[in-house]
Amino acid sequence: MEGIDHKHYHDEEFDHHLLIQTYVGHDETDSKEELLNIPLQKIFQLLSSGTVKGETLIDLTVAPAFSHLMVAADFFNEIFILDSSDSSLRETEKWLNKEQGAIDWSHAAHISCGLKGISSQEEQHTCSFPNELLDAEEEKVRRIVKRCLK
Repeated sequence: MEGIDHKHYHDEEFDHHLLIQTYVGHDETDSKEELLNIPLQKIFQLLSSGTVKGETLIDLTVAPAFSHLMVAADFFNEIFILDSSDSSLRETEKWLNKEQGAIDWSHAAHISCGLKGISSQEEQHTCSFPNELLDAEEEKVRRIVKRCLK
């Protein structure tokens, strides 16, 4: 029996920027609260409790979404990202290499800083963090991610 070639829509026609913006982008909506803020809070609580420990985190993902890695980067020494999509891996590499047109994850860095209490009292009151702090949060993830694999 002859094999059938299947079209991989997630590789050829998938818009990662639209996916991220729709579900976990910068603007605040109730769904984004449930899909981004609450999961990050739960991940932070779990990791900071010491229940989950280790040197290496293997992240199985289905999109170039790594907001959770902003939190996890403080608890692991190395992270390996596994993804089944070539286009998703390309988007992840764009972000890791700080290429132009990469998805902006500064809002996830902002949430991560808030969870970790990384700010002065004045910054906590205004809910604003200096760009240097947000950049450092993202750089930590870039430094700890060792490889992206298919």
